Amino acid sequence: MTDPLDRPAIRLLAIEALHRSIGLLNEPAYARLRQEPERDLAFADLELDSLSTLEMLMEIEEAVGIELDPELLPELVTLDALVEHIMASRADA
Repeated sequence: MTDPLDRPAIRLLAIEALHRSIGLLNEPAYARLRQEPERDLAFADLELDSLSTLEMLMEIEEAVGIELDPELLPELVTLDALVEHIMASRADA
C-alpha cells in the first residue's frame, strides 16, 4: 500500500496551509507556483512575520499529522526543504 501523503500531496498541503495562514493566493509567488508546479518557493519571498510563520507551521502540522519544531525553520528556507523535512519526519515516525 502506498502512502497517500507522497511528495506532491505534502507539497500541496503545505501550499494550502500557506494560503490559509497568509492568503498565499494573493501573493505573486503563488502565480509562479501555478505556472511552474515544480518551482521552489523561498519563504523569504513571502516576507512572513513570526506570527504568520507559526500559523503556517500549525496548519501544516495539522494537515500532515506531525509536529514541526519552529527552531528548525531557519534551516527550512524553501518550500521544497520543508517538504523534504516532512517526508523524512514521517518516514522516521
